[in-house]
Amino acid sequence: MSDPAPPPVARRGGFASAQFILPGIVGIVFLVAWHFAVKISGSDIFPTPLQVWSGLGELAQQGLLLKYIVASLFRVSWGFGLAVLVGVPLGLVLGWFKPAFLALNPFIQILRPISPIAWIPVAILWFGVKDTAPVFLIFLASVFPSSTL
Repeated sequence: MSDPAPPPVARRGGFASAQFILPGIVGIVFLVAWHFAVKISGSDIFPTPLQVWSGLGELAQQGLLLKYIVASLFRVSWGFGLAVLVGVPLGLVLGWFKPAFLALNPFIQILRPISPIAWIPVAILWFGVKDTAPVFLIFLASVFPSSTL
């Protein structure tokens, strides 16, 4: 008995180019469709891709783009970090101790399906329009991730 022949090696050149070219084409088609959708609608509310690019350039020239990026990363880091600090130990406790699971699971199952977007008014009422409200929303979205895969 001889070993079966190894499967043929896929050509990497064709695959690698398709891996970058096809998403590039889809991206270009999306940008063109976006541009024409805004132009055809005559909307003053929605910007074209060129106007978005121009706006990013203006923010960068004014020194605000980096400030806004850092502020967003701050909120995401704190929200996700707090979710990890709370969610991982809580998950371990619920997995190890059945009484804890039985006591807290109904509460978790009530909160879990509520979309983080639905929490926005509550977050604003509780925390105001400060960094705390988005950190809270990111925390909730990370502790109770959606399972729509």
